[in-house]
Amino acid sequence: MYKLLDTTMMDLFKQLVDIDEDGEDEQHSDKYWNDLIQEKTGYVLVAFYEKEPAGIVVVEIKDEQEVHLEDLIVSPEFQKRGIGKLLIGEAKKIACQKGYKKISLNVLPNNENAKDLYTKQGFQNVKISMVCTL
Repeated sequence: MYKLLDTTMMDLFKQLVDIDEDGEDEQHSDKYWNDLIQEKTGYVLVAFYEKEPAGIVVVEIKDEQEVHLEDLIVSPEFQKRGIGKLLIGEAKKIACQKGYKKISLNVLPNNENAKDLYTKQGFQNVKISMVCTL
């Protein structure tokens, strides 16, 4: 089962993501999360396993044609139970319902489990990003 994240579910969300008391994580502000909850800039789905929050997917609007799967997090105790597959499938379904034509994501090259999951869900390699540490 999954639900769109709303303001009443922030405590559950905080269990899955490291968010401090001010509603902020290391990368994002309270406004970022509120805009997602209000579906202004994307949406967040929370998956449950036997009524326990088990995972989330954060989807951001990139442009009028594309959304970006920014984060997919499944709690370690719920991994290998189809939660990631469910969240990706529902994220794709909602994107289609909203009229988007494409969903993208980034994955680290050494994250073989994630790459396997994404490939099985229809994602394809389209570019390689490279970084040089200075």
